[in-house]
Amino acid sequence: MPKPASMAAQTAVPANARAPSAQQARRDQAFEDQKRSFLRMVSHELRTPLNSILGFSDILASGSTGRWAIPTTANTPRSSAAAARAC
Repeated sequence: MPKPASMAAQTAVPANARAPSAQQARRDQAFEDQKRSFLRMVSHELRTPLNSILGFSDILASGSTGRWAIPTTANTPRSSAAAARAC
């Protein structure tokens, strides 16, 4: 039994749904490269100050700074390694 014309039009593959062209593949690759570069930069920019904060926290917690040392409590991690394990 032949399909009605309206049903045949609905099941046809649209022209823009074809396999991606070489140009589109290059654009996609360029986008992925830019995305990777951006994430690498943002990761570095966030890690640098966070590592400094963890380092200074270790110094303060060790008590080597004299009167500026922060007393530790049961809830205060004693080092950045302990803080990393807590996460």
